[in-house]
Amino acid sequence: QYEVDGSLQSLIDEVSKELVRQVQGIEGALIENKRFSLAVHYRMVAEAYVPRLEGIVDQVVKEYPRLRKAYGKKVFELRPDIDWDKGKALLWLLGALELDGPEIIPLYIGDDTTDEDAFAAISDRGVGILVTDAPHPTAAGYSVQNTGEVGEFLKLLTRYIKERQ
Repeated sequence: QYEVDGSLQSLIDEVSKELVRQVQGIEGALIENKRFSLAVHYRMVAEAYVPRLEGIVDQVVKEYPRLRKAYGKKVFELRPDIDWDKGKALLWLLGALELDGPEIIPLYIGDDTTDEDAFAAISDRGVGILVTDAPHPTAAGYSVQNTGEVGEFLKLLTRYIKERQ
């Protein structure tokens, strides 16, 4: 149902090279080719240069209409302009792995705005945990402050499961 043809990967590679060329004068900008999408990281870019970087990204999206821009945590993502997100990917994986029965309780932990689709997708039957030190509205049912707390939660969950066996 959801297959990526070679032309999309060629497009991603082409756009990646174009972005690298265009942002080379912006210190701290990083282009990450994620195979099916691109991430333009600006965590290390001086605040004054972020609008310029976003302008470059917007221009590239205009030139390549098969891509759309999404926002993440200090990152602009360029994704195929298709109806697909982390929520749909999570539901697809659960089905493909035959883990979509009523006895399964999916657990999804994420720290980015792009994880909200996954939190929403399992909100009626699973557990979503947002990792953030600045609470904000979310589709996740729970939150922890950092990855250390994620580790503690997973240790507790593992201990609980072992005790129940």
